[in-house]
Parts: sequence; structure tokens; C-alpha cells
Amino acid sequence: MPSDAMSTLLVLQSRDRDLRESRQRLDNYPREQERLDREVAEAEARRTAARDELRAAEVTRQGLAQGAEEARTKIQRLRNQQLEVRKNEEYQALNHEIAALEERIDGIETEEIGLLDTIAEREETLRAVGEEVDRELERLRRERERLEEHEAEARAQIGKREEGVTAARAAVPADLLQRYEGLLAQKKRFPVVVPLEGQVCEGCHLRVSNEVAGAVRDFEVVACDQCGRLLFLE
Repeated sequence: MPSDAMSTLLVLQSRDRDLRESRQRLDNYPREQERLDREVAEAEARRTAARDELRAAEVTRQGLAQGAEEARTKIQRLRNQQLEVRKNEEYQALNHEIAALEERIDGIETEEIGLLDTIAEREETLRAVGEEVDRELERLRRERERLEEHEAEARAQIGKREEGVTAARAAVPADLLQRYEGLLAQKKRFPVVVPLEGQVCEGCHLRVSNEVAGAVRDFEVVACDQCGRLLFLE
């Protein structure tokens, strides 16, 4: 069993660990918010892409319709010209031009029919993508709400744990507290106070010297001669 002084230090280490874990979770929340923002943007981009594809097909169809109308207008103008020409060659030339325009209109109308199918497919794609995106956005909205709730809880928890750490620090003898804080600054990670199992340090898992092992058994505050962590008997 650890000595009374070591017991107070173990309480402090436990509370320090809990506080650091809470702070680490709090530090992760901005990254989680950024991830949610990215996923929202990606979902909206899928909807925008589907909408842009539909609009592109509609614009192409409008261009075809305009081209066909311009050809019809030109045909009417050429037919009016035919009424005024006196030479058969000129009349036939206008006829060839009219025939070419009529052929062009037929091609446009065929293309328009195919484009109508494409537009219908893209309308259905936009509807399906829109429903999928709406579900995704709703999921992300709920996840954001939970994240904000957890963040608020973490902030409240940190306040309580800071109070616990302050109380635990006050109970640790000053010299022992100084050694503990020096180890924290050096090791940068938990734990810095570890049990001795047999003659093995549970921090570095190496065998300590007989002298160190004996000191631990005598309830002295002693460090592992391999890694420098403070040792105690459970």
C-alpha cells in the first residue's frame, strides 16, 4: 500500500489526468466543427453539381430551339424571295438553301428529342440527390447539436476538475509536489507515478536496482533508476 504522502500524490495524478483528458476533448471540438462544415459543403456541392448538369442540358435545348426558329424564319424569308426572282437558276439556288435549312431543322428536332430524355434523367437525378443531401444535412445538423452539447458539458466538467486538482495539490507535501511537477514537465505524459511490481517499474517495464526496490518497500519516495518515474507499492 502506498504511503500517505504518496496516496495524496496519486489522487493528484488521477485528477490531473482527468483534467488533461477533458481539455484534450475540448481542443478536439474545433476540428470536429471543421469536419462537419466540410461535410455540409460537400453535400451541398453534390446538389449544386446535379443542378448545374440539368441547367446545362436546358440551356443546350434552348439554344437548339432558338437555332430551329432562326432557320424557320430564314426559310420564310427565302420563300418570299422566290416570289420575286425571275430566273430559274436563282429560284433553284433558293430551293437548295431552303432544303439545307429544312434538313438542319430536322437534325435539331432529333437532337431535341434526345435532349428531352437527358433532361428528364437529370431532373430525376437532381430529385434523388436532393433527397439524399437533405437527409445528410439533417444528420449533420443533429451531430452538430450533439457536439455543441458535449462541448458545453466539457467546459463545465473542466471547471469542476480544475477545482478538484487545486484541492488535491493542496494536500500534497511541497517537496513531493515539486518533484511531481518536474517529472510532468520532463515526461510530458502520464503516468509519472507508477507501481513497482516485484522489481519491475510499471512505467518503463525495466528492472530496478535492489537499492531502489528496497527503498520503495520501506515506503520512501524514490525514483526508478531507469526512467526516473516515482515508484510506489500497490
